[in-house]
Amino acid sequence: MPKFPVKAEKKSVEAQWVSVKVVKKTQTDDKVQRSLHYSNMEGAFANAAGNITGSYTTPYALALKATNAEIGFLNALQNLAATFAQIPGARLSAWLGSRKSAWFLSHIFQRIFWIPIILLPFIGASNPVLFLIIMLTVVSFFANMRGPAWSSLMGDLVPKHKWGKYFGWRNTILGIAGLIAILAAGQILIWFGFSILFTVALVLGFLSIYFFMKMYEPGFRREYHYTHTIRLSPREWVKSLNLHKNFAYFTLYMTAVRFAENIASPFFAVYQLRYLNVGYGWYAALIVVEALVMIFSQPYWGRLCDKVGDRKIMVVTGILICFVPFFYLFVTNPYEIVFVGMFSGFAWAGFGITTFNFMLAASPAEKRAEYTANFSFFTGLGVVFGSLAGGVLAVLAQGNVLLWMQGLQIVFLISFLARIGCLAILPKLKETRIEERGPPVAEIFWRTVAVRPVRGVVHAIIHPNYTEWDREFRGFLRNGWNTLKYKIKMRRNR
Repeated sequence: MPKFPVKAEKKSVEAQWVSVKVVKKTQTDDKVQRSLHYSNMEGAFANAAGNITGSYTTPYALALKATNAEIGFLNALQNLAATFAQIPGARLSAWLGSRKSAWFLSHIFQRIFWIPIILLPFIGASNPVLFLIIMLTVVSFFANMRGPAWSSLMGDLVPKHKWGKYFGWRNTILGIAGLIAILAAGQILIWFGFSILFTVALVLGFLSIYFFMKMYEPGFRREYHYTHTIRLSPREWVKSLNLHKNFAYFTLYMTAVRFAENIASPFFAVYQLRYLNVGYGWYAALIVVEALVMIFSQPYWGRLCDKVGDRKIMVVTGILICFVPFFYLFVTNPYEIVFVGMFSGFAWAGFGITTFNFMLAASPAEKRAEYTANFSFFTGLGVVFGSLAGGVLAVLAQGNVLLWMQGLQIVFLISFLARIGCLAILPKLKETRIEERGPPVAEIFWRTVAVRPVRGVVHAIIHPNYTEWDREFRGFLRNGWNTLKYKIKMRRNR
C-alpha cells in the first residue's frame, strides 16, 4: 500500500483551518464595523426624535391647559417609570435570548403609544391632560426598558480600548442631529402644530429601527451577571455603609441634588412659555444655545478633572448649579434667558463629568454593578419626589407674593435654597481617583468663574482632532452611499 505523508497532510489541514478562522474573523470584523456605522445612523435618528419629543412634551401639556401641579406630576411619573423599567428590561433580553429582539420590542411599543398622543386633539378626550400623562408614562417605561439590551450589545460590539473614541464620536453625531432637530422643530411647530411635529418625530423613530435591525448581534449567553435585589436588613446596611462611607455619602449627595434640582427644572419651560411669552421659536433657540455650550464645555471640564481631581471640581460645579434657579428670579425677557442658559450648560457639563468619574472611582470594583444600580435607584427616587414636591409647591405658591417674587419664582427660590443645603454633604467626600493636587477649591472656583471659561471653551472648539473626525465622517457617508448603491442594484436585478 502506498504511504501517505501524514505529517504533511496534517500540516495542510491545520493551515486550512487557520485560513478558515482568519476568513471568519475578517468577516466578523467587517460585520462589526458596518454595525457600528449603522449604530451611528440609528442613534442620529433616535436622538433627533428624542430631542423633539423631550423638549416639546411640556409645551404640549401647556397647550392642553395643564396646571403647574399636573406638569410636576407628569415629570414625576415619567421618571418613576424610567427608574422601574431597568429590571424588566434586563430580564427581557435573557428571556428572548436576543438583545436586538428586546430592543425592537420595547422600541416598537414606545413608538406605537405615540400614535394616540398625536391624535389626542382629534379624539375628543374628556380629560386630555390626564390622557397625555398616562400615555407619556407608558412611553417613558418602554423607552427606558431597552437600555440594558442596548448597553449589553454595544459592549460586545465595541472593543474596550475603543470605548472612549467610538462613543465620543457617536455622541458628537447624536448631539449635532439633536440640535438640527430642535431648530427644525421650532419652525415645524409654528407652521403646522404639535400633531405634525410629533408625527415627524415618530417617522424619525421608525427610521432608527430600520438601521438598528441591520446591525450584527454576537452570540448571546443566557446567564445573569448581576441580579438586582433590595435587602431590608439594617445590619447589612450598617455594614455596607461602614465599608464604603465615601460612596454612601456620594449617593446621599446626588439623591439630594436630584431632589432639589427637580423642584424647579420641570417649570423652567412653563415660566418661559406661559409667564414670559417667549414663543416657540425663542424656546427652541434657547435649548440649542444651552446644548452647544454644554457640548463645547465638556473637554475643558474633563481636562480640569484630570488635573486637580474630581472632588474639587464637584465642589466648584456643585456651587455653580445652585445659581441656575436663582438667576430665574431676575429674568424678564428672552435675551436674559440666553445668558442663564449658557451658564446652565457650562455648569451642568462640568457637574455631569465629575460626578460620573467620581461614581466609578468610589464604587468597589468587585461590586460596581450592584453599587451603580443602587445609586441609579436612589437618585431616580430623588428625581421622582423632587418633581412631586415641585408640583405641590407650585400649587401653593400660585397667587402668592414674596418681596418681588411671585408664583413659580418662589418655587425657584426654594430650589436654590435646597441646592445650597446639599453642599453641606460635600466635605464628607474624599478624592479616590487621583491624588489631590494644585490650588485650593476657592482659587479654582474664582479662576473657573471669572477667567478660564472663555479660554477653555474656545480651546475646546479648536481642540478636537479634525483629521480623525474627517476620517470617521467619510466612513459614515461611505457606508450610507454603499448601502444606497446596493439597494439600487438589487432593484435593477429584480
